[in-house]
Amino acid sequence: MLKTNINFQSTLILLLVVLPILVLFLTPYYTASILVSPVILVAIILTSRRDNINIFFYMIIFLIPFGEYRKIGPLNIPWLLAIVVLGQVFADLLMRKKGIGQLKAKIWYYLLPMFFFNILSTGLSPYKETALDALKNWVAAYLFISLMLILVTRRGVFRDLPVWIVASISLGSLLAVMGVYLDIGAEFFTKEERGTGGAPDPNNMCLMVIFAIPMVVHYLMNAKTALGRIGMLFLLMINFFAIVSTNSRGGMLVAALVMLLMFGNHARKLKARYIGIVLPIFFLALLALPILVPQKALDRLSTITATNQDKSLQRRASYLDVGLRGYMERPVLGHGPFTFQHLFAKSREARFFQRKEQTLLRQAHNTYLEVLVGSGTIGLLLFLGVIIQSQLNFFKAKKLLVNLKMIEYSQLVSSFQLSFFGLLLYFFVYSEPYHKCMLIMLPLSELALRYAREFKLTPGTLLNDK
Repeated sequence: MLKTNINFQSTLILLLVVLPILVLFLTPYYTASILVSPVILVAIILTSRRDNINIFFYMIIFLIPFGEYRKIGPLNIPWLLAIVVLGQVFADLLMRKKGIGQLKAKIWYYLLPMFFFNILSTGLSPYKETALDALKNWVAAYLFISLMLILVTRRGVFRDLPVWIVASISLGSLLAVMGVYLDIGAEFFTKEERGTGGAPDPNNMCLMVIFAIPMVVHYLMNAKTALGRIGMLFLLMINFFAIVSTNSRGGMLVAALVMLLMFGNHARKLKARYIGIVLPIFFLALLALPILVPQKALDRLSTITATNQDKSLQRRASYLDVGLRGYMERPVLGHGPFTFQHLFAKSREARFFQRKEQTLLRQAHNTYLEVLVGSGTIGLLLFLGVIIQSQLNFFKAKKLLVNLKMIEYSQLVSSFQLSFFGLLLYFFVYSEPYHKCMLIMLPLSELALRYAREFKLTPGTLLNDK
């Protein structure tokens, strides 16, 4: 008698992705197939070899850079995947296949009080509807952190997760480069002639590309073959031009600083003959920038210190004035999470800088100011506390890995730190304390330290380790 083994989860994962594609071309959302198709391919390849529920979670991460196209009509693909993941995790906890102890992490010492004080701030807020929406986002953020602490294995930290991040963000960068430089799909991958890839706006995309670049450089420096080095160099160039395509002045400056830090981090690995190749390429790239970079980006970059000439910079400076006045009104608990926009809309600055037919509501364009105004002194201190704790986790993990002579993995943790550092710098010009890249870094720091403490294997056995 012929026996067939049907894997329920593998079948379900394919149905969840294949069925939407079948109806895509009958709807105005057919462009979403650009995202869904590669996910299907990855799912088919990986479901036969890995823990399927982890792949659901990695698919959620893969879709992070494509916020503009994650929905098919009313269907939000990441939320659909998240429901499946939550159901499976809950079942595993009931059957004791997974333990609640996996949630143990020092970041909760800051995150849980922060949520409590955000509830208080929301209750006292004059803008309850906006504050409640932000509170819901924090609930989703905490669920994401919890799932990552439970699901991401040792192999996930040191192999799978960074690969998924690099692949997804680089795909978004490629789409942005195609839209800006080649005019391919410009109506989908650009906004106001600025690259977005699949992100809702160019600044969001710029943040994610800065986040991915240290990991790309890590794989470039540790590539074992010439083909691997060429591939990573190609991805590095694509991501570099994606940043330029966004015309983000803050992004270009943060990216330049991160690049310098990466050079210092990897300088010891560069042999003299490679330096002789790298430096000429670097200087040639500088000479080529005026030719390859769009004039609009060069014009914006040239006005970065001319605050008296650039109205955009004047408007950003006004956010600080409005924010400080708002903070002085409610310094302890703030006005409610993410309510800076309402304070600005009521200000004289909002009327002065109002654009034609655009709302007066404007975010702070500074995550730290956003948290300070919304959640007060207590909220900001707890927010900074979880950031500092995460950086300490990375430092401790890196030290342990160096002591174990697991140099490549310690360098990967260094790239995580640089990614986190670039993200934190960009937060000075971007408002979103619960951005998914931030939510990845917090539990990743705990997992890196957890698995570094558990390591008793040699680096070569990691590939077979779960």
